[in-house]
Amino acid sequence: DNMYTGVDMSSLANVINNTISNNGSGGVHGSGWGNCIVMNNIITGNSSYGIGTGTGWPPPIISYNDVWNNGVNYQNCSAGTGDISSDPLFVDEPNGDFHLQPISPCIDSGNPNSVYNDPDGSRNDMGAYGGPGATVSTPEVSFTIPNQNELNVLYGTDVSGIFSVDMDSLTINSLTFRAHGHLTGLHTGTVSYDSASKMATLNPDNDFTYGEVVTSILTKDIQSFYGDSLEGYVWQFTSIVDGGSGVYNFFNTYAVGNAPISVISADFDNDGNLDLAIANESSNNVSVLLG
Repeated sequence: DNMYTGVDMSSLANVINNTISNNGSGGVHGSGWGNCIVMNNIITGNSSYGIGTGTGWPPPIISYNDVWNNGVNYQNCSAGTGDISSDPLFVDEPNGDFHLQPISPCIDSGNPNSVYNDPDGSRNDMGAYGGPGATVSTPEVSFTIPNQNELNVLYGTDVSGIFSVDMDSLTINSLTFRAHGHLTGLHTGTVSYDSASKMATLNPDNDFTYGEVVTSILTKDIQSFYGDSLEGYVWQFTSIVDGGSGVYNFFNTYAVGNAPISVISADFDNDGNLDLAIANESSNNVSVLLG
């Protein structure tokens, strides 16, 4: 983005994985640059031409570029293998954000040779944000609601995760955002994403039960707006326990099988009360006591 040519060369050079846009003259120009490689670039909106060379000079080796919307796209040269001429669909070009939208035709359109693959191992994206040297903004979970290991969380709370970068809302759904109560099991509900706050929210259909540990999961299938995957994130919190009298009743004795060795509590019949399951070693069965 300058008054003259974006890249101007008088000797051999390789121009690979650059975004060259909105220059006052040409995008890429060379004089006497035979065998120069111009590859995997996005070259758009340059006033005079996209790629050009002097009259009579040998043309560069051109391939896998998006050369679009220039004064002329090619001057004294022509499109090569894999070249396209399409709107690259930058995220916000007027404000200097030349990342690619997820539906950009430049994604996975660079040289298919694995030498040029993106950092995540996928095929090369054209432009400055593709190729093995591209900077990757790995999305992270920066804050959660409720907090990690928070106690006395209200039964009907929503569960939210806030990300470090804007995410692709299509990847945030009931399969990638889950909440499990250790007594009530999987909680289905409505999953939403707010781009302005970068926050995903799960509004469970049913409340958590009292005193249960809830495990919330954001899976690695969630991706950022730029297509980078979350590494996955897990956190826990505990729902509130209603106040009681503080006085214990006398214990009761219940008959189970022979040689009980372990017990687990859960709400097996979904009535909101805790039940007990006891494994009996000698009788080789399980006793269930419904609360």
